[in-house]
Amino acid sequence: MVPCFCAESRSYIRKAEQLVSEANIPPRYQFQFLSTIELTDSRSDPELSFMVAHDWANELVLRYMDSSYTPKGFFLWGGTGTGKTLLACVILNELIFRYGIKCKYAKVNKDFLSILKDSYQIGSELYGMERAIEREFATVDVLVIDDFGVHKESEYNNQKLYDLIDSRYEQEKLTFMTSNLSLEEWHDKWQGRIYSRLKEMNKEIQLKCQDFRLRYSK
Repeated sequence: MVPCFCAESRSYIRKAEQLVSEANIPPRYQFQFLSTIELTDSRSDPELSFMVAHDWANELVLRYMDSSYTPKGFFLWGGTGTGKTLLACVILNELIFRYGIKCKYAKVNKDFLSILKDSYQIGSELYGMERAIEREFATVDVLVIDDFGVHKESEYNNQKLYDLIDSRYEQEKLTFMTSNLSLEEWHDKWQGRIYSRLKEMNKEIQLKCQDFRLRYSK
């Protein structure tokens, strides 16, 4: 018996699809890549801030495995519909399909803080798994934290987010964050407790484009 010449390709695709599923990438952003992003449309000229972010993401993806290159995450901020989530998920897709990297996408409330709180509830399938959940988020190769800042501020929430960011900082794990607020505003909110970590871990990029998500609505 001789293996089909396409067996290797099928195996590669199955593995990539499994990694995409495990990464929790939202369906509308699955299988979107840098080459498929429309930088312009019929209504407007190219938006400079998004093009800068796109170029930076392209360099990171192309050089990710280069031993002479140290990849750095980003803190991507701007208003609703500016393409923050799209660009973050595109990077995850690229790293998964090019290099088989284990990635994870999480909305800060729904996919991180709420899950941690579920682990305290008797009867929940996550009961007693707080440490395992925290370890997964802290150690995954590449993490996207989406909507950073929309969570309700409390001592518990702030501490859990600080612990997560600090753990990834100490382990030099690549982290991408999206927010409606700038890093400077977080400096003021948390008296610099997280600010210095984020400043060192991430390149700050502001997106100013309008209604970018409408191009990808379904």
